[in-house]
Amino acid sequence: MLMEVVSADHQTVLAEIADGLTVLNQPEINERYGVNYEIFDGKNLSAFVARTPALPPSRVSPWDKYVDIVGHLAEFAESDMNIPEFLRVVQEKAEMRIAEEKSRRE
Repeated sequence: MLMEVVSADHQTVLAEIADGLTVLNQPEINERYGVNYEIFDGKNLSAFVARTPALPPSRVSPWDKYVDIVGHLAEFAESDMNIPEFLRVVQEKAEMRIAEEKSRRE
């Protein structure tokens, strides 16, 4: 089933009905994007389907897991902190957790 989903024929059908860009490295499929819809006639769809893959991160810090912005959002929502103050508090807590972990590893 997976081979059928990623086949060039199926990806072309999806492009023609404007149901997303292809997962394949075949630009000719993206050129067929939205051909079944009159609303796209005369539109510059090449700008929509043109894409350059993003570069992967050069290095991920092993300490990123100790910075929990999402976990502190509920606290922020219930407080009267402004954004810079919230970020400072999260940074201070993260620095404390990182320092604790570094001292534990020594």
